[in-house]
Amino acid sequence: MTFSRTLAASRLAVIAVVALAAAAPAHASSELLWSYDSFGDTVSGTDGWAGDYTPDQWGGFDYGGHTWAYPLTDEAGGNWFDDAPISNWMTNAAAPVFDGQFDWTAFISDDDAIGGVIGQGDSKAWLVIICGDRSGSSCPTDNAGEVVLLQITKGHDAVVLATTHDSYPADTPFDMHMSSDNGVLTAWSDDVGWSLSGAIAEGTQMDRVGFYAYNCGGIQGRAAGCAFSEPAVYALDDDNDNVINDLDNCEDVANATQADQDNDGIGDACDNCPTVSNADQADANNNGVGDACEGGDTDTDTDTDTDTDTDSDTDTDTDSDTDADADTDTDSGGHDSSGTIDTSTFTPLKTSGSCGCATAPESGIAGLLIAAGAIFASRRRK
Repeated sequence: MTFSRTLAASRLAVIAVVALAAAAPAHASSELLWSYDSFGDTVSGTDGWAGDYTPDQWGGFDYGGHTWAYPLTDEAGGNWFDDAPISNWMTNAAAPVFDGQFDWTAFISDDDAIGGVIGQGDSKAWLVIICGDRSGSSCPTDNAGEVVLLQITKGHDAVVLATTHDSYPADTPFDMHMSSDNGVLTAWSDDVGWSLSGAIAEGTQMDRVGFYAYNCGGIQGRAAGCAFSEPAVYALDDDNDNVINDLDNCEDVANATQADQDNDGIGDACDNCPTVSNADQADANNNGVGDACEGGDTDTDTDTDTDTDTDSDTDTDTDSDTDADADTDTDSGGHDSSGTIDTSTFTPLKTSGSCGCATAPESGIAGLLIAAGAIFASRRRK
């Protein structure tokens, strides 16, 4: 876990030659809500940034037209949400969103674990962590050499939602993403090529988002082993109608006008009964037409019943008995007065069609990081 300053200098030379410029990510199906690029000497306590491991205030530096945040401590162990190294994240309230995406750029030249956080509250959070696969690597869970998607709760062991055998590209900046979309948590990296998904409670707010570092910081003259840049939060717009999911009354069907003639909170474009208020969208016979628009007829035929017997036809009984033998049949469902069924006149109702839904694209953030050891060394010379 020791970072060589000589090696850092050689990396700096290579990086200076490459001199890549950062490019903004493309999000055709989302809306930018928040981004940050002003990390200073001390990150914690600035512009809403805060960590759970108070001995590590994190630091910042400039390079390549962007600012980078990095942990100062190189420690491991402890319990989640217990002011311990295992909870060494740096998060920001950013922007309130339920269906959203968090993007950032990561860099590591150590051999331990880095990642990201969403939904970090006082006692619960969701993390994606990449654990190194080198000899001597450390990982906060038993997932060395893997990418792991976690739900963590104070006082409990981490719950593993998904894993894949992969790692990070050492000494090379790479993109990372996490999204929460209608009860599905997804994490991925386009640059590295892995993707993970797991179920979370629908309606989970992303809350605080940020970076995670485990045993990969720098202190007492040791060069930093990991750093992070270009955090951004987006609101998802799955149907690409320029109305974000959190405000869209039809998340999966494009309806820019948000028309809702019955004012039930369900847009006409996806309402199974657009003229009668039915927020529950009940459809007992699953024919695509809401019960509220079928006059309470929830049997499996397509007749509209007005009588009180149990045969589901629309009989007008002209005599006073209850046997329906002198009935005048007024329905169009093919029932005659003798009770036999003529199926030739049946006309089934048209069921509603299905809609294809756009998914938020995975887009990278290109950036370049100066070796943190050189920055640290320059500070020591001041």
